[in-house]
Amino acid sequence: MNIQILIHMTILALLMLLPLPSSAEDNETGKLRDNIIILKNSQVEAAILPCPGGRLISFKRNGGENILLFPPALLDETESSIPVVSAENPSGKEYFGFEVWLSPQSEWWIHQDLNMAKKESHSPWPPDPYHAYGKYKITDKSDQSVTLESPESPVTGIKFVKKYTLAPDGVLNIKIRAVNIRDKSISWGIWTNTRLSGETDFYAPMKAFPDGSFPITCKFFTIRPQEECLLQFKTFENFFTFDKSEAQKNRTHSYLNKAFISCSDGTLAAFYKNILFIKTLHSDDCAKTHHEHAKAEVFLSIPAKGQSLLELEFNGPYKAIAPGQFVELEENWRLIEYHGGNSMKEQVEFLKKIRDLNSYNP
Repeated sequence: MNIQILIHMTILALLMLLPLPSSAEDNETGKLRDNIIILKNSQVEAAILPCPGGRLISFKRNGGENILLFPPALLDETESSIPVVSAENPSGKEYFGFEVWLSPQSEWWIHQDLNMAKKESHSPWPPDPYHAYGKYKITDKSDQSVTLESPESPVTGIKFVKKYTLAPDGVLNIKIRAVNIRDKSISWGIWTNTRLSGETDFYAPMKAFPDGSFPITCKFFTIRPQEECLLQFKTFENFFTFDKSEAQKNRTHSYLNKAFISCSDGTLAAFYKNILFIKTLHSDDCAKTHHEHAKAEVFLSIPAKGQSLLELEFNGPYKAIAPGQFVELEENWRLIEYHGGNSMKEQVEFLKKIRDLNSYNP
């Protein structure tokens, strides 16, 4: 494989992993925890916060642990503590959980005139504050489904519509719609980012291109070359992952890397303790992903001290969106009990087994 070392930037926060509350009331007063929306059936539970960002903050088997990385202490904050939605002075505060962005990242700030410094520098950070910190309106809700609508953003010209639906078999379906609110066409793709602890073992199944190749690009950025090292990668039977062995032995340095997996089969899997988390694209229509991105992307950061971070990402097609029209991305999430070993061979064999049993891509 031809590996290119380019640039990737991300922001980490120190988090304390505490259990999330098991229930909440659906109101808009008091602490953030009072506004949590719970979708629950006999198998799994999902928790969503309308503000900030209409974000999914927890996904777990009943009685189990949340597999998402989320700082529960934030639930004791009130809405007044959420960063002000501002293009002129955007915040970079992180809430983690399940993020939804637009691609390409290089264009996040070039389609607006409210912050000329960010526009002229093609700033890659932070994301659109209207999407990240805005208060999403609940437009439809039942025991097993909720639809939320973001504020209209003058930064990107997009309004997000997020629909979370829990199926009887425990599959969580997530449908994201990006609606063009402007009076002229604009081009974007939808980019989803599922954040987990970096202690999680992940795998990206690969599908060969017609020429038999498996194109993967790794991008590495460091501002502290004396302290940060490149994570190596490894493959086994067409499954890709990062090799964490050196990082686990050498705790004096931080390790990080990001993989752009154009040859992804549309699945990303992660083993966390006795749970296998699988997210799959509902459609394989990602051939026209923006050239700066890939169908699947994975970022892993293991600092010498503090919280490690794993990001499992999908990118949808990059398309021109006419006024009032939209693009969509849909993915399914599943949690499966796992009681096998921790080796790459054992975990990959389990993934192959459940794929053969048709529970790989619900």
